[in-house]
Amino acid sequence: MPLINLLLYLLFLIPPSKSSQFPRNGTATPSTFLKWELTYHATSYLPTCGQSTETEGSDYWSNCPQCDVPMTTFNSSSSPSTLNVAVYDPSGLISDPSNLGMGTQLCLCYTLLHIADNVPLDICMLFGANGEIMTATDFWTGEVAMGIQQPNHRKTPLPLCKDVGVDVPTVTGSGTGSVTQTSYDYVPSSTGTSSSGGTESSTSTGNDGGGGLSREAVISLAVAIPGCIVAIITLWAMCSRRRHSHLPY
Repeated sequence: MPLINLLLYLLFLIPPSKSSQFPRNGTATPSTFLKWELTYHATSYLPTCGQSTETEGSDYWSNCPQCDVPMTTFNSSSSPSTLNVAVYDPSGLISDPSNLGMGTQLCLCYTLLHIADNVPLDICMLFGANGEIMTATDFWTGEVAMGIQQPNHRKTPLPLCKDVGVDVPTVTGSGTGSVTQTSYDYVPSSTGTSSSGGTESSTSTGNDGGGGLSREAVISLAVAIPGCIVAIITLWAMCSRRRHSHLPY
């Protein structure tokens, strides 16, 4: 049984890992957060404008228990029209934004408009101790940035960047197809600062940010894993019999 439990842990409960950095002063693009289709512009890590283009809709979704309590607090705020950005510790206590990236994991919460559904969407992302985007991996979805989204019809979302004169990438396509990003005026550098430049264009294919497993890989693993489990059980049984065979009668 311990071998089986270990196998299940490795397949379904792989612990969080560190990915790229949160943009400090610049733009989060659809490739910034693995498998999260959103765009925003940040100042001192805090989103100031943006939008969600999540192709799977605006329903509740989570892979981040660390931000469960912060999301409940943020989503049920008594000031829904004004509180559209906040930072919390995992216990749900509000934290000063200056604590972001200063050695403690926090939850960065904000409200974006989901474009397709025209629904305000509360989002809380797990902010690593040093500004890392934390990711989690499981067998079914591959690597995904850790966060929660929850619709909130009472909220006033952050403005669309185009409405406040901030130029951010325009995205076409779906999360599993071709994504075209254009019109950068704010490009985060490797140190987290921003720079201003002309229009750029890039095209990438595959799952958002290239993370996760392909459909073929998932099918292959789904076929192979039962055989591995049977082999492990057989080996364990054989080892048990060997141990028992040396016991005195």
